[in-house]
This record gives sequence, structure tokens and C-alpha cells, in this order.
Amino acid sequence: DLQVVLEGVERQDYRSSPSTASPVESREAGDIYFYPDPENPQTLLMQPGDFAVYYPGELHAPNLAVAVPSRRRKVIIKVRADLLAE
Repeated sequence: DLQVVLEGVERQDYRSSPSTASPVESREAGDIYFYPDPENPQTLLMQPGDFAVYYPGELHAPNLAVAVPSRRRKVIIKVRADLLAE
């Protein structure tokens, strides 16, 4: 996933090491899986123009409020994992 914030601010929590937990919910058609809250996540504070790249297996929780819920716009570009292989 390539996530680019266009307007507003958001927090994204992520964990780059693979999780041994199983998803508690999945929406495979949308490539979305929900996991239990990770221990010790890393946090990004995203502002307009900022972007983050998440590779397959990197758990991430985007669209989190920084202080209070607010309007934000962003672009998410999904890249097929098989295109990343060498």
C-alpha cells in the first residue's frame, strides 16, 4: 500500500515484524484484515504531502484520529505483491 495524505492529519500505527496472531475479521475482497491490537506499535503522524509505504505482511492501522476526529482526504494505491518480487 502507498498511502498519501492530501488534506487533514491522521495517525497511522504499524508493526513491520510479522504477526503470529490470526485475523479477528477479514474482508479479502477488499484486501483488509483486522488483527488484535499489536504490542508496541510504531506511530506515524501524517500531514498533507506525507506518504507511507507498507509492504505485504506489515500490519498497519491507518485513519486514526490524532486528537479529535476530523475530516481528511487521502489516496491509497494498492500494488500487487507479485509485482514486487525479483
